[in-house]
Amino acid sequence: MSEAATARSGGAAWLNVALTLLLTGVLFNLFCLVSGSAPITVYRALVSTTIASPYGLAQLLFKATPYLFLGVAAALAFSAGQFNIGLEGQLLVGSLAMGIAGVMLPPGTPGLIAVALLCLVAMLAGAAWAMIPAFLKHRFSAPEVMTSIMTNFIAALAAGLLLKPFAVSESTHTAAVPKAFMFAAIDRLIPATKGAQLSTAFLLGLLVVAGAHWLLFRTRFGFEWRAFGANPRAARLYGVETRRLMFLSFAISGALAGLAACVYVLGAKGFHEDGFSGGIGFLALGVALLAKNRPLLVVPAALLFGLISYGSLAINAHVPKEMTDILTAVIMAAAVITSAKAKR
Repeated sequence: MSEAATARSGGAAWLNVALTLLLTGVLFNLFCLVSGSAPITVYRALVSTTIASPYGLAQLLFKATPYLFLGVAAALAFSAGQFNIGLEGQLLVGSLAMGIAGVMLPPGTPGLIAVALLCLVAMLAGAAWAMIPAFLKHRFSAPEVMTSIMTNFIAALAAGLLLKPFAVSESTHTAAVPKAFMFAAIDRLIPATKGAQLSTAFLLGLLVVAGAHWLLFRTRFGFEWRAFGANPRAARLYGVETRRLMFLSFAISGALAGLAACVYVLGAKGFHEDGFSGGIGFLALGVALLAKNRPLLVVPAALLFGLISYGSLAINAHVPKEMTDILTAVIMAAAVITSAKAKR
């Protein structure tokens, strides 16, 4: 794909996101009116508790951070034409591996080395788990949508069982990793955000976004990756090793999903806890969908999902709690509609 074509595609992607947000805003206003609340009142409550206060903004960014990792993970797989729906399971096994390894590392290990090792462990665990649907697709032509969904439930059960020998007595979490192994909390740098769960994991998430963008749009490997996703048969004729790319796409996607565990294990919580994710691996699929599989667009998409997640506490006094679930569904549906329109 030429630079001009890539630029046109990028411009169309940004336009589609804008149209999705516009449609979402219109429908959200209608939902507010149906609920008996003035939209301006709901928006005022949303803004005042999020972006208008240092603590609220920090919490919004914290909620958005895992979506950066998971959104890029989904976007990369989708760009290669591989439907990795197993992000939730890959996140769980990555978190468990990171939590256990964090406790087993010698306390005297230098902080930076410990963080790097623990992140690597989580990435390897996530990648290994993603290899299950990849292998089944290659060996038995099993549809990865079904097999990757199944691995989510298997991961939840297996993680719960494997946690027991390492869990703190009468709890469902591992022992805390040493403080020296954790990311710096934002409230240590900005006192006004005291109590916020945001950490420097957010910066790592931005690096992942930048790295994925560079990989996809600034390297020959990225060109082959996108060519494989657009037309596998043509890619094979061009000389692309499609089998290798299929396995790599699952491995890299799973590794990034596993790495997302650092937001919790090395950031907000300091340990792995059973059921910590709350289905965020599934919601991250919507982030990639809204971002049109473009890494840079994952940032605004993640911020929007973070805003909905944290802001739902504020608007709960004005609209039913289920409204946030409906709004998330509307965003995903709108993203699908605008994508379909763009392809015509």
